[in-house]
Amino acid sequence: MIYTDPAAMGLFFMGAIVLLEKSQRVLDSIAVSPVKVSEYIISKVTSIGIISTVVGVIIALFAGTNNIATVIIGTFFGSVMFSLFGLIVAAKVTSLNQFLIATVPFEIICILPALVYLFGYQKALMLLHPGCIIVRFISGNCEYLFGLILILCVWIAMIYFITYRIIRNMFQSVGGVKL
Repeated sequence: MIYTDPAAMGLFFMGAIVLLEKSQRVLDSIAVSPVKVSEYIISKVTSIGIISTVVGVIIALFAGTNNIATVIIGTFFGSVMFSLFGLIVAAKVTSLNQFLIATVPFEIICILPALVYLFGYQKALMLLHPGCIIVRFISGNCEYLFGLILILCVWIAMIYFITYRIIRNMFQSVGGVKL
């Protein structure tokens, strides 16, 4: 529940936030301000990440989880990953309907392998998928903690650079013209 709700919250909230900014033309002001693309992305991801982590910890405490530290790590990394995907999709669409349709491939790619891992197919190769690592952390398993955090960091860095390029292009073409 923590993986598909608080951690994945970033995907949908990010879409709603960016689409609202687009509709109210807030991005026009941000694009000409001294705010850097990296600051924009990090502020969005961090704010949603903190909220998701707090909610995830509350759920874990009520569920009686023993290892809250791994729940915090897993929920925050999951939120960052889903928030970055949310930014990618939201930057490319213009309506909520388009956003909902465009998120389906991301949901399938992120959630399906994690569910397969959660429900028993726990082969070592599955731990190359970020969703499986996050589910492992949320479940309280801290075995190979630093190695798996390193793998997550590599995944998030790759997703971040893709997001950075897309958001930069969105800022450059805001208002229908190249800035």
